[in-house]
Amino acid sequence: MSEEDYKVKTDYISVSQLNTYIKKLNENDEVLQNIKVQGEVSNLKRAVSGHVYFTLKDAEAAMKVVCFRTYLAKISTEISDGKKVIVSGSISLYVKDGILQLYATNIVSAGVGDLYQNFLALKEKLEERGYFAAEHKQLLPKYPENVGIITSNTGAVVHDMIRVLRRRYPGISIYLYPSSVQGEKSLIELPAAIKLANLHAKVDVLILARGGGSLEDLWAYNTEVLAQAIFTSKIPIISAIGHETDVTIADFVADTRAATPSVAAELVVPEYIQLLQQLDQYAHKFISMTEKITTSKANKLQQDVLQRLGNSLQAKLKREQDNTKRVAKQFEQAVLHVGDKALNRIQQASIRLDLLSPLKTLSRGYAICQSPLSGKLIRSVHEVILKDQLSVQMADGKLHCRVEGVSE
Repeated sequence: MSEEDYKVKTDYISVSQLNTYIKKLNENDEVLQNIKVQGEVSNLKRAVSGHVYFTLKDAEAAMKVVCFRTYLAKISTEISDGKKVIVSGSISLYVKDGILQLYATNIVSAGVGDLYQNFLALKEKLEERGYFAAEHKQLLPKYPENVGIITSNTGAVVHDMIRVLRRRYPGISIYLYPSSVQGEKSLIELPAAIKLANLHAKVDVLILARGGGSLEDLWAYNTEVLAQAIFTSKIPIISAIGHETDVTIADFVADTRAATPSVAAELVVPEYIQLLQQLDQYAHKFISMTEKITTSKANKLQQDVLQRLGNSLQAKLKREQDNTKRVAKQFEQAVLHVGDKALNRIQQASIRLDLLSPLKTLSRGYAICQSPLSGKLIRSVHEVILKDQLSVQMADGKLHCRVEGVSE
């Protein structure tokens, strides 16, 4: 669309028409279509498609860069954050998002970036001073009651950390020391927050935290002033800056480094449920040890008592044994005497019973008549009829008879 077409047709155009128009202007500009730009690589991202996206920066400005995989395959220079490069390509507008980008066709190294050089120089300087030495690292408290957080009070980081701390250890007290996390203000506010926390002396441990970002975004954590504040802090400090791949001077100086802010929150407090389980295990172990000690002491006391009684107790025991044997002998004699008298009485009673026995009567010629079926004694002739079967007990046996006649 030309300017004349625009003026004739309408007094406005759509966003897509505007972006398309700007895109064509760029594509018709010979300078923008064959340009070389020097800057420092930042916020590098490699897409699954094979394309590479990053920001090319200097001290005052930035430009989005995309390098498609077809061109990337021909580039021998290694691309990484902080590296200074010269990018060849063309400038065009991405119509959909309205983003002006440098479409790279070639990338060559221009040396290490200024920011990265400053980072390495400060790192070497502080390492020589002993800021990173293990002997200067403070141990984190196992069971802190108060935790301090130094971060932005408006970002998602502080809310994520508070949620993790409350979940793991519900009784913990949390103090927030708000600070900018990037930009000019952060250079002053971050070390000031550490000094304020030390001045108040309310917390047992400090977490220095922020989300991820480029080398420029994290530069406030690469200053000598902040490093000195961390090093001189009387309160142990956990560094939780960016993602696991992000490394800052603050990470080297801090007493402990966490991969992310949420991981720092997990490191600083124990799991409440696990703590209760440990206490329960300790209680059972204490009871078991107490029982063993008590039993051991009781056995030792018993042995000491027996040892002290010694011969006296043995002599007394011997006397008691002799007395027991004497009493047992007397009891045995008494039992034998009583037994003899009882046996004599039994014999006399046996004689009397024998005299009264029915067998004695039978031996004198008498007999006992019974019904063989019921065993009933027959005492009268009226209790039988003719042909009845009878059993007659004699002194030396039985007769089996049948009634042939009855006479009174």
